[in-house]
Amino acid sequence: GKRERRVSNWITTWDRVETIDVGILGVPLVKGGLLAAGVDSTPNAIRKAMVYCTTYNPDLGVDIESLRVRHIGDIGLHTTDVLDSHRRIESACGEIFKLAGDIVTVIIGGDGSITTPTVKALRQATGMKLGIIQFDSRLDSRELSDAGPSDATPTRAVLEADIGVTGANVVHIGSH
Repeated sequence: GKRERRVSNWITTWDRVETIDVGILGVPLVKGGLLAAGVDSTPNAIRKAMVYCTTYNPDLGVDIESLRVRHIGDIGLHTTDVLDSHRRIESACGEIFKLAGDIVTVIIGGDGSITTPTVKALRQATGMKLGIIQFDSRLDSRELSDAGPSDATPTRAVLEADIGVTGANVVHIGSH
């Protein structure tokens, strides 16, 4: 039979030298959330849950063990200043996108406000034309206020950031 390889033992920390296929980056921000209590623990909770997963899917007969998937780490964020945290996210993501090249970067948040600095960094690092496909019951397009960004504002913030994403490049699935 096929030997099972636990995902938690398969994904190791990236040394930033090895060529990899997928990098996993944690962005444990919670301060931008209106109803996001506890989402800062999501990156670690997902890592802990990986002990229950294997690289082999018996239903599909597919094993992804040959992919080189590595943890990039978590971005260090300010505990109370959301704008400072967003600057840190944009800076760190920009460096990761430049360093990582063509790898797939999986970003695990945190609240939805991390979308804006992440998209800005991707656009700046790659120059790619971008769009957003969002699976959410909310449009996340509330008006930006003096209170700063929140998990209810990232779509609007991206559209207003003048980085080439227009309403025609945004698709919402599940909105009501």
